[in-house]
Amino acid sequence: MRATSMSTRDIAWALLRVAAGAMLITHGYAKVFGVSADGSPAMAGFIQQVAGLGFPYPPLFAWLAALSELAGGTLIVFGLFTRPAALSAAATLLVAAYSQRAGAYAQMEKPLLFLAIFVALTLGGAGPFSFDAARRSKKERLSLSIFR
Repeated sequence: MRATSMSTRDIAWALLRVAAGAMLITHGYAKVFGVSADGSPAMAGFIQQVAGLGFPYPPLFAWLAALSELAGGTLIVFGLFTRPAALSAAATLLVAAYSQRAGAYAQMEKPLLFLAIFVALTLGGAGPFSFDAARRSKKERLSLSIFR
């Protein structure tokens, strides 16, 4: 595909990537910088939730999940290192969906939907409107310049 061509599929992929990444950022931001109703940091409550899932070292896993959402979402929005960021987000959402397995299906819908989106981004990459595409294009130009 030429860098100048633009299709509705490319635009749709970029919109999906940016919207999903932005939603991920809001969840991570709320965990890292938010305050719960009783005035305590939201991260403290999230650490308790992670501990309730039986994870060893709940603070470590809680921070990894929150940063996966905050930093990973930011990378996904810009389309930079999209595949590893989306894989990290997918792992976080897999745990979120699994933790809701005993509840109503409605509690699992959102994590499962976002899990599907981030698996698709892991497999499909960021698309042509991204920093990943620009980096790849630059590498291709550099590698071709060697043979001129």
